[in-house]
Amino acid sequence: FHTYVIDMFSDPGWEGTVEGIAVRPSNAKGAKSEFKFFRAGEKPKGPAEIIVREFAFDNVINPAGQFASLVCVLENAGGEPARNVNLRVSLPQGMQMMGSQGAAAIPVLEKKQSFQWTVISSDPSEGSAEVDITGDNFAPVSASANLAFSKKISVSPVMTGGRVYPPEPVAAKTKYLIGAYYFPGWKQGTTRGWDAIRPFPERKPVLGWYQEGEPDIASWQIKWAVEHGISFFAYDWYWDRGARSLEHALHDGYFNSMYRKYLKFCLLWANHNPKGSSSEQDLLNVTKYWIDNYFKLPEYLKIDGKPVVIIFSVDRITEDMGVAATKDAFEKMENLCRENGFDGLYLAGCAYPGMDKAKQMQEEGYDAITGYNYPAAGSVAEDGNRPPYESAISGYREIWEEIAGYKFLDYIAVADPGWDARPWAGESALVRTGKNPAKFKKMLEFARSFADKHPVGEDKSRVVLVESWNEFGEGDYIEPHREFGFGYLDAIREVFAEDQKGHIDVTPRDIGLEVKQWVEVKPMTNWEFDKDDNGEGWGPMMGLADFSVKRGVMKAAVTGGDPAFAAAANIDASKYRFAVIKMKIDKGNSAQLFWTTASSPESERNSLSFSTSSDTQFHEYLLRVGDVKSWRGEILRLRLDPNYNLPGAVIELDYIRFSEQPPPAALKQ
Repeated sequence: FHTYVIDMFSDPGWEGTVEGIAVRPSNAKGAKSEFKFFRAGEKPKGPAEIIVREFAFDNVINPAGQFASLVCVLENAGGEPARNVNLRVSLPQGMQMMGSQGAAAIPVLEKKQSFQWTVISSDPSEGSAEVDITGDNFAPVSASANLAFSKKISVSPVMTGGRVYPPEPVAAKTKYLIGAYYFPGWKQGTTRGWDAIRPFPERKPVLGWYQEGEPDIASWQIKWAVEHGISFFAYDWYWDRGARSLEHALHDGYFNSMYRKYLKFCLLWANHNPKGSSSEQDLLNVTKYWIDNYFKLPEYLKIDGKPVVIIFSVDRITEDMGVAATKDAFEKMENLCRENGFDGLYLAGCAYPGMDKAKQMQEEGYDAITGYNYPAAGSVAEDGNRPPYESAISGYREIWEEIAGYKFLDYIAVADPGWDARPWAGESALVRTGKNPAKFKKMLEFARSFADKHPVGEDKSRVVLVESWNEFGEGDYIEPHREFGFGYLDAIREVFAEDQKGHIDVTPRDIGLEVKQWVEVKPMTNWEFDKDDNGEGWGPMMGLADFSVKRGVMKAAVTGGDPAFAAAANIDASKYRFAVIKMKIDKGNSAQLFWTTASSPESERNSLSFSTSSDTQFHEYLLRVGDVKSWRGEILRLRLDPNYNLPGAVIELDYIRFSEQPPPAALKQ
């Protein structure tokens, strides 16, 4: 018997009076089940229940002869502490434990505990390691992990100007134009980023929890991409009426990489902006920005001599402006490009099947239709939110063929290695089960056949897009990682590259290099901002510019419609029931604090709005977060929206504090 503790409050439907409960004990036909008890309560109940959250080498690639760290993370998901917890590890033949016999013990496990051992192998080796966990008041648990020490690679880094770089790329030859969407969400302080991915250790990149925007990280990504047949990255790019964000991967990383000449790029305008944000003038403004900053670069992707831009939300523009006005604006954008020496502007819009939609996009002046992703493609109602990846393979192909069959516009096929958005959306998220590189290869083979039959543009380019290089939060990523290594990239090379011989994947550890990682921030409950240039884990998430921490104040200017600061946290919600924020603003009268727990992401449900004063004076705002039902369990992340849709506002924060009792002097909210 096992005890399963489920946080029902993470589901928005768990409200009011529950009059009936149904349980599906298994998703397997013919399964047999026995219930010992079902209990509902405010806190977890039942005996201790140990779950092995992680058991693997910490680094994805471990060359023979180098020390490797073997990590085991245990979590107690039961209702009472686990007592006298003992671990014993056995290694495969050829591997040796350093300074330990592979044993560990702790008297009590309340929630979560990490264990670590050092392992070495003088020669390349691979095999299964086992860990057995026993104790006084829980059922014994075991887990296995495939451990591997790779063969030493005889290759040297490149030395230029006193700096060390990855070996120069050797691009795979291909007659196809293969692109990968790139999500720039992995710079510390900009999004939840790796904090959301750590509970899914199988997704850990070969580059580790890297600090995105560093040129050497971009160089490794470029090298791996072009050596497997990828021709360009389509960077997710954010603009809302002149406000830009998340540009670091492109501006700081790619533009400063010594290998940028090997990989072209284009923009995926992620225009999921507020209603009313689109206008002809804004479209002309953004086009001018593209021309001045991107289109004239030799690496920018062009089809038929036209710079390529992919529009994420076709509907946003049409709903704001209408079909006729959109058409007029697109014509003026194209003329602006011609005036600057280009043959026009190649616009591709993301869309689902629909003949009326395709016809509308033709009327508006798009050159092609494509997709960003189709997560539920091919699934049926019986699958619920766990459909198999196999049905996506045929589901995607059916979407490509249907849209191409309308014959209104060219269609660019988008392929997807899988979908599992639990890091962003919680356990209720859609998950495509059973994904792996071999199945992805089958989808790619369909995409190759489609591109052969449906080339795009006057140049008849055979284009395929992949979603994505690194969307680890949505679960559709091809960047080398722990679970499948270079498997997804190898699938692309096998399908699209002309030469399959003599390819070796080189990683930083193979040549003794390291890349910059996220800095571990000590969990805090109070942030004072007393040290210059130290946000103590807080940073601008979106819609903010000119961020600084000086003279005890964290400050930023609002540029977008939904500005937000964010920080990782580790707050016991049952203990800390009050927040005090000392803040000064010059525009707006309302702010909002969001939070993320282990079982539910930030949302309107996980938030508290409060009134503010815009008199340019500091005020203390007391938030009774403990009165909000969703303020429960462990708070893992905080997000503060200081106002809404008020570009130009200046925000200053003196401190953010959580306490067990409300300070008497604070302004009550």
